[in-house]
Amino acid sequence: GVSGMFVTDKQAVVDPGFIVSIMVDDIRATIQQIEDFGCEIVRPLGFHPTELIAHFRDPGGNLLGLYQEPG
Repeated sequence: GVSGMFVTDKQAVVDPGFIVSIMVDDIRATIQQIEDFGCEIVRPLGFHPTELIAHFRDPGGNLLGLYQEPG
């Protein structure tokens, strides 16, 4: 299991050396939830030819990724 929280009063990491990605079961539904919460999708689903990934900014402005296993 993994736990965590968003901390919005810290400086955002907008250009990281790596991107922390969250594995999800349904990337399309997760993208919709992210947009519903008002967060920005930075690189939409489909920019990578062989994997289901997308990048977004969390409420604090940090750049994060989503990943769903293909197939």
